[in-house]
Amino acid sequence: ANGMSVAAIVALHAAGAFLFLHGFLLTRTIVPAASDCAHGGCVRPVFDKAILVIIDGLRSDFLLHPADHPAETQPQRYYLNNFPLVHTRLLPSGHAALLRAVCDPPTTTSQRLRAIVTGGLPTMLDMGRNFHANAIEEDNILAQLARAGKGITLLGDDTWQALAPSLFTRAYPMPSFNVRDLDSVDTSISARIAEEIARPDWALLIAHYLGVDHCGHIFGPNTPRMRAKLLEMDTAFDRIASMVDNSTLLIVMGDHGMTSEGDHGGETDEEISAGLLLYSPRLQFPTPGPTPSSIQQVDLVPSLALLLGLPVPYGSLGAPVELLFSAVDRAMGQDTDSFTANSSRWSTANRIVATQITAYLRALGYSELLNEGLVGRAFRTIADPDALVRPDAQPDDCRRFAVAARDALRRRWAVFSVPSMVAGLALLLLSLLLAVRSLYPTIARLPRALRWGLLLQGAICAPAIISAVSDNMAISNDKITWICCVVSLALFESHVASLTMRPQRRLYIVMAAILPLFACVPRPDSVTPAIDAALSVARHAVQSVLVVVSLFCLAAGIARWKWRRPVNRLTSAIAFFLLCAHWLVSTVGPASLPGSFDVTTFFPRALVVLVAVHVWILVRSRQPATAEDCVVAAVPPLLLLAPLPAALALAGGGAVLLALAGVQGTPLRLLAAGPLFLAARHIFYSTGHQDALSAIRWDAGLTGLAEVSLPVSGSLVASELLGAFILAALLRPGRGPTATLWMALYTVAALVSTATGFLLRRHLMLWRVYGPRLVADLAVMLVVDAVTAVRSLAGR
Repeated sequence: ANGMSVAAIVALHAAGAFLFLHGFLLTRTIVPAASDCAHGGCVRPVFDKAILVIIDGLRSDFLLHPADHPAETQPQRYYLNNFPLVHTRLLPSGHAALLRAVCDPPTTTSQRLRAIVTGGLPTMLDMGRNFHANAIEEDNILAQLARAGKGITLLGDDTWQALAPSLFTRAYPMPSFNVRDLDSVDTSISARIAEEIARPDWALLIAHYLGVDHCGHIFGPNTPRMRAKLLEMDTAFDRIASMVDNSTLLIVMGDHGMTSEGDHGGETDEEISAGLLLYSPRLQFPTPGPTPSSIQQVDLVPSLALLLGLPVPYGSLGAPVELLFSAVDRAMGQDTDSFTANSSRWSTANRIVATQITAYLRALGYSELLNEGLVGRAFRTIADPDALVRPDAQPDDCRRFAVAARDALRRRWAVFSVPSMVAGLALLLLSLLLAVRSLYPTIARLPRALRWGLLLQGAICAPAIISAVSDNMAISNDKITWICCVVSLALFESHVASLTMRPQRRLYIVMAAILPLFACVPRPDSVTPAIDAALSVARHAVQSVLVVVSLFCLAAGIARWKWRRPVNRLTSAIAFFLLCAHWLVSTVGPASLPGSFDVTTFFPRALVVLVAVHVWILVRSRQPATAEDCVVAAVPPLLLLAPLPAALALAGGGAVLLALAGVQGTPLRLLAAGPLFLAARHIFYSTGHQDALSAIRWDAGLTGLAEVSLPVSGSLVASELLGAFILAALLRPGRGPTATLWMALYTVAALVSTATGFLLRRHLMLWRVYGPRLVADLAVMLVVDAVTAVRSLAGR
């Protein structure tokens, strides 16, 4: 009967998560129409060609000079002052302008490239396409060039070819997901670009460099390796600029920024701030101010289209870049003081964009926006009696309308499916009621003291669960979970002592004492830059000592542990050697090690073979699997995927979980569910993870691989992210009621976060705080369900 309850709970969880996410993760309407020149959507081209140089991950402050960013007020920043040629040659000439381009999240490469050519706004659901990009279905600047019979050349990131597979005249795509490769793509582009620029058969040349982004992922932005990479890009910019003539516009830009840890995908200021450099010897820009002015990244789309004599893509929500069009009008002898002359490019561009956005709103079915709110008020200032944009509409009024329309669509780009979300919540609630009904007979038979203890354990878990309801509490999840974990372990120890299990008393006291040491692996946002700079040396020294001590303790534990099977001791010893070798290679770097074979992939693959042989031996023995067997089979691969400090924290946490897994008897096993639940969550945070898209360690997907393989790499990233919960689910003691209680705890966590997301679905912090948390809780719940189901089928 209990097995049937577990199966029913798993089914309800799967259906509830699917329905809720189906209604919660936004999708947007795609309009298949394309703009054309027949209705006044084009102007005479200013430039015959454009070179679009994308430096993946080029954050806006990477382009800053110390004069813009005083060094005496900041700690050491290796990413500053690395573009001397830009600041001493290009900008002083007056032919270049530096800007900050603000991106729309998610800040993943595929979604940013879509926005750069369509001018549209992505949604968080689109983030999954970053790893299997499909062809763009909307009108875009590449398709407009192809329809006009103009050539397009691609150098670099192969994501472009997936987005526009048949539009390039020539393409030299290169793999983009091997983050360990800092140089080969960039070197190949630099070697070929001069030859391509000299060819006469292109109107748009795209060169997408990857080294800066990869350097950020591996080393972080504030490192000497990043300085060397940025200096290399400065030389490349200067070389390309020297080949640009009066008929060509050079655009150098980042597709997104990066966090202080080198990651991206979310919506922090560091991730959405991309650098942008405009250059043409034909243009004369004003003297730059102390800080670059900001534009929306999608503003480049209508600006580039109109300057090349193309229609603005039908779904574009960008507005013309004033700084660029002012330089164009100045070069063509137009009035550049007020930009109100109807004959100026600036004025014409704004009217064309306002007309295009008006048509797009009507095609989306959002005509009511033209009559209400800020959009309606702005539209009435530019519209004639027939609700069309007037030929004499002022550029500033047209621009206000375009900005208001874009902001309105950001707020209501797609509609949440409330019935689907409510149905998902109802199924999750039903699964919780089913679990409570299944547990009630067992809990009712417990002594009164243990029933109160179980209730108290639930109360201790509550703060870690309800932190999802407040953005302030969510930011401190790691600290709240740590406190709850230590208190829960102490309470559990008191129950162990009261049941005369004295031999384990000292063990649990030690566990409660060492848990705080896991916090030596800080979350990326856990310290301010000033504190980080002041304590970086001390923290590095402490971490180094802890690494050495932890490695020694791990080796001693393997040697002195009372193994029930000799094969477990042998496998653990060999796995420890392979892990140390892998960590050494990861720290020192394969280029510093002798040998002609690929040591980067050899040790991970050897470890996988070792674990596979170990599992085969256990299966052949036909003996029931124990917690010890699960640890030996599961922990080494999980340690392999994590960086060294995080891996050792995971190993220490695994020891705590193994100790909890050794308790005997249903009462204690029920009481252990709370500490086990909190310990798993604490290990998740203490190993450097957090409920944020930018904290995902994508480089785990290349462990043991020479290049990205989507199914394998995706599985590796998911395993590294959810490793603590997988391990805890494998080591959970007992089955039956303990399995049901374990699943109920994760149901409550998922129910609280999903209900919060539902109620706050229009909250400003939805996609920064609440959205990632509820998706993470649902994913963890389903992973725990899967492990529990497998254990139930295996009789454990």
